[in-house]
Amino acid sequence: MKKLKLPIIVICVWFIVVIGLAQTNSSYPPPPPSGSMDDEHYQFDMRDDVQERLFLLSMDSNISPCDDFYGYACGNWKSEANGNYQETLTKLDYEIKMEMKKILSNVTQTSQKKFAREVSYYYKSCLNTEVPTTVEYLKWLETHEHNLHWPISVTQGNSVYQTPQQYDWIRMLAILRKYGLNDVIIHESAQPKDTNANILSLEVGRPQHLEKHTMNTLRYDVVTGTLRFLMPEREYRTLWNDAQDLDNKLLELKTKHETDDEMLITTVSNLNDQPWLLQYLSVLLDNENLDPTMELAVTNKAYLRAVVDLLHTYDARFVCEYLQLKFLSYLNYKQFHGEYRDCVSSTRLLFPLPTQWLFEQNHPELETEIDVISKMFTKLKQSFLKVLNRNVYNLDSSKMKFLRGKLRTLQLRISYLSGHSLDELYRDLKLNPNEYYGNRLKIYNYNFEATHRHLNMRLRRNALEFLPLEQYDTANSLLPFILSRQRAVLVPLSILQYPFYRPEQPMAYIYSSIGYLMARQIMYEFTIADINVSAYGQVFFYILDMLLENWDFRMDYEHIAQHHRGETAEVDSAINGLKLAFQTFKEDEYDANLLKSFFLNFAQMYCGTADASYHRPSQSTMNRKIVNFAVKHIGDFSSTFGCEREPVHGVLFWHKDDN
Repeated sequence: MKKLKLPIIVICVWFIVVIGLAQTNSSYPPPPPSGSMDDEHYQFDMRDDVQERLFLLSMDSNISPCDDFYGYACGNWKSEANGNYQETLTKLDYEIKMEMKKILSNVTQTSQKKFAREVSYYYKSCLNTEVPTTVEYLKWLETHEHNLHWPISVTQGNSVYQTPQQYDWIRMLAILRKYGLNDVIIHESAQPKDTNANILSLEVGRPQHLEKHTMNTLRYDVVTGTLRFLMPEREYRTLWNDAQDLDNKLLELKTKHETDDEMLITTVSNLNDQPWLLQYLSVLLDNENLDPTMELAVTNKAYLRAVVDLLHTYDARFVCEYLQLKFLSYLNYKQFHGEYRDCVSSTRLLFPLPTQWLFEQNHPELETEIDVISKMFTKLKQSFLKVLNRNVYNLDSSKMKFLRGKLRTLQLRISYLSGHSLDELYRDLKLNPNEYYGNRLKIYNYNFEATHRHLNMRLRRNALEFLPLEQYDTANSLLPFILSRQRAVLVPLSILQYPFYRPEQPMAYIYSSIGYLMARQIMYEFTIADINVSAYGQVFFYILDMLLENWDFRMDYEHIAQHHRGETAEVDSAINGLKLAFQTFKEDEYDANLLKSFFLNFAQMYCGTADASYHRPSQSTMNRKIVNFAVKHIGDFSSTFGCEREPVHGVLFWHKDDN
């Protein structure tokens, strides 16, 4: 699976139109807001009056579009709904949540699917639990998992130091991984094999986002509220400080091995020099006699050796206490996902694919637009093929064949969820409408098992097991996203509706919103992030090195890496995505009268506020950077808004002067 750095990006501001339309029956937009304005900036085409109203409501013409196009397009954007959302995407998410509340309340009447009943059982168990107590998860787990003993007693009134136990942090780490805890000491996942993208294999290595899970990022008061009944305050404070110290040492170790990313493809039989890893795998897979021929990938062998050496300097009981604290914070975050418990959001969080399916069943009208989006996707690919065929870097035939093959095999999947597939995926899940804590833990474990039970087995390329069920932002995404190893761009039907899409819109709006979002995913394949992935989902790490031997390619590559350090794939794919969407628009249904609308519609997809109480766009955001960088790489933007074209470096596969 592609490590989707696909951010949850901020989409446009169309929802304000409801207020505008309610206040007036006029077919013309209201006069420009007060203040010094350049009338030229407001000469819009009136064939989509609804959209033009939104441009006027959100723009701040006191800001020069040439200096800060994001500020110009979004300066007067306002959030609504008492702070329930601050961006258009979260606004849609909020509306879907309100609708899902009605759907979930009647799911047993609207669907006879087995998986839908399990969703309903979980939702009911959440409603039936008034004030969830995190410690109840620990009690359930200690009862149902053999040989798991919490070092901090979860029974009130018992002494913290119970009957002496042989604490084993390796076993505990493996057990907690099966219930969702990951990326703490190591990162473990089931990933498509480099040699065959239809087969999942185990991957173990350095944590990917350890800095996001340190003790100082957790809410001290929340964890305290759980543990204050389990141990004396003095002991808890000491434990907290010791855990922070271990966090810092793990971060130092991760940083030390940051550049050591060589992947080792090995087998279980070759792990005899790392007995701890063999023990971890045997617990993880419930298999004391591991298949010696089973393949796995070790992404950072040096880190794994070093982290085990570090942890062996600690008392095993303390490392288990550390893991128990981490698990408490993980459960608390997953339960509340904010400041309060919300059973609808919780259900969507744990059942991303089934709740999407239920939503789609409630909106059959969305399916009528699939053909429009499919044709647009094909045109985007055809347009980029023309770019590749120009061969601006004079690449040899073998490299060009590799790049063309990547584009040719990339497919579109819309409404990729079928009731039959979901029934198969959740066939063995059994929940209880009165067992909230057990239900949650069962689902965490089931999502883990969904992929791991298929290790080293060939799956259909579109199998749901390839979807990142443990990553909410991807599995439940409202935006198009890519699974490059499966050669597919996935477009949820939920994006094909107001305020993101209206069938009657001119193509300028559709290309600058849905078209851009799909183009961006296509371009992930040809940016630094995924350029090594072949037409058949294999990974050839030497491809990028071969391309860098070309001087012109290297110049563009190094410019991107230098100017977007740490954000390279994010910004690069946005720039290329807008260039591709704009080029395809010009080749397909170009309308010179809608050029301003094209760019404003694109920019206002990213409008948002830094704080709902201020109603002003953030002054320093990734969104601002993406918008301003992207538009300045298109010559027609400068001529459309009367800007002096700034010198820009080329982006991958385009000449620097290309529109």
